[in-house]
Amino acid sequence: MFARLLIPFVVAAALSAPAGARELAVTPESLIPVELATVAILSGSDAPVVLLREPTSGDVVPIFIGPPEARAILMALHGVTTPRPMTHDLLQNVIDGLSARLESVVVDDLRDGTYHGALEVRVGPEDRLVRIDARPSDALALAARSGALIRVSPKVLQAGIGMEFEGLRNDQVVSAIGITVVEATDELRDALGLPDTPGVLVTNA
Repeated sequence: MFARLLIPFVVAAALSAPAGARELAVTPESLIPVELATVAILSGSDAPVVLLREPTSGDVVPIFIGPPEARAILMALHGVTTPRPMTHDLLQNVIDGLSARLESVVVDDLRDGTYHGALEVRVGPEDRLVRIDARPSDALALAARSGALIRVSPKVLQAGIGMEFEGLRNDQVVSAIGITVVEATDELRDALGLPDTPGVLVTNA
């Protein structure tokens, strides 16, 4: 509870920091737009990864994430809402409440096996750009909610080539007339905290 109460103050302090407070590891012009495709599992393990896809080449970047972030991203992708805001919903609400805008999420570096990312937020009437250091997993969970642009460095894009991963088994999604129906697989049930009973997940599209 104490950590959650601190979040608005931390974000407010970050938004008041000087523009460019978080320097990128590459030039902004070299960043490559990608799309958030889905959440998968690294082959041979139970480690969840979020898959980012470069639309033109089809190259896929798997970014390692924790189970809570996997759950948050899957909930956003499947349009699942909670009665009360979860942590990433709270961060998005704080940004909106401060009349700011999450313009893009950046994954700009890979050092010692760890991906580094940032939030690019537009603040105030002058539309001032502020970069906030962030774990890519948290940043991508925010992007999944806000529709913000996602960009990666060439180094990050190349790092995922050849890495094998598996989709969530039987993750078949059917969308029509404003609703989405997907089989409640074991992986999806674990990620979303669903009960251990057969069925399908029905959400708003």
